Amino acid sequence: MFLSLLPLCYYKYTEFLLTVFVGDDHGFSVMLPLGISFVTFTLISMMIDLVRANAKPASFLDVGLFISFFPQLIAGPILRTGQMMPQLDFLKVRGQAILYNLPLFATGMVKKVLIGDTIARYIDPIFANPSAYDTTTLALAAFGFAVQVYCDFSAYSDMAIASAGMVGIKLPQNFNSPYVAYSMGGLWRRWHMTLSFWIKDYLYLPLKKVNVYLAFLVAMISCGVWHGADWTFLVWGIVSGLWLCMEYALGYERRMTKTKAGRVTAVILNFIVWSVMLVLLRAESLPHAIAFYQGILASNWQGIASDQFVVIGLIVFTLAVHPFDQVDKVRNALAQKTMHLVIPISIGVILACSFLAAAQPQNFYYFEF
Repeated sequence: MFLSLLPLCYYKYTEFLLTVFVGDDHGFSVMLPLGISFVTFTLISMMIDLVRANAKPASFLDVGLFISFFPQLIAGPILRTGQMMPQLDFLKVRGQAILYNLPLFATGMVKKVLIGDTIARYIDPIFANPSAYDTTTLALAAFGFAVQVYCDFSAYSDMAIASAGMVGIKLPQNFNSPYVAYSMGGLWRRWHMTLSFWIKDYLYLPLKKVNVYLAFLVAMISCGVWHGADWTFLVWGIVSGLWLCMEYALGYERRMTKTKAGRVTAVILNFIVWSVMLVLLRAESLPHAIAFYQGILASNWQGIASDQFVVIGLIVFTLAVHPFDQVDKVRNALAQKTMHLVIPISIGVILACSFLAAAQPQNFYYFEF
């Protein structure tokens, strides 16, 4: 297992560590291989699961297919041995499976191209120079990024699950309407679920036997460092871990969900806290994040500009349909419609979004991790 971590450590953290201990003029630079974090976690989970199950080693062909399965290779979901290995013998392209999964793929394209990319084009210059903007713009950028990163990442998961489904492989759901959660702990049980459950099974639960607060901190710091080698990710992990410790100590979710008003308040507050924390994840550096927070605290509120109404509309629309944005709900709802109408529309949406994405390309945000 240690050997499987070496490529990740070399490519992702060497430059950062040299900067910390040597300085910016260390002269070392290396390109990060696409999807290395997801491949590494998949490989580690396979080794641990096989050892725990005392199972015989898988064949070289099965291991190679398991690790390199193309739909989720770059940005997840993170596969587990028990979920994936038994399905490899049944991998087959079926026309009915393609038709069933095509609307889900189209849904992912809409979330990525029409919502996520549109918001990204608005907020990118704001995060690049936060000190140049008023509080209204900064607040909108923070909420906008929370919606963008959800649409961007859940869209990839939708398309990965749909693509795998077309060849007879069922991938695990990766998002379960996280923005309706009542607490940060609840959000993590719904957000990037395959990573959350990976960290829970292999880090949190073993450490919980020692100390639950230590488990929260180590789990979230590891999650932060996994996202990237920068002080912003480390601080984000520490803050997230401390917040989870506070929620656990106060019994926050249990207290907030006693009444309907409390549940509504909890959902709103949780989204605000999450959006504020995500500034650290999105900021180009720690000084940029500090400048962003300073601009928020300055309370220099201005009126809403005309170009902001589109972004506000996309945020409101996404949050309004968010409770229904789940893989099974989307597939089952569309499967009940007239297929000779749904399929041409899905194909048209995919083609239209593809042309738009080609004209104004935006990478998937999680490709950076």
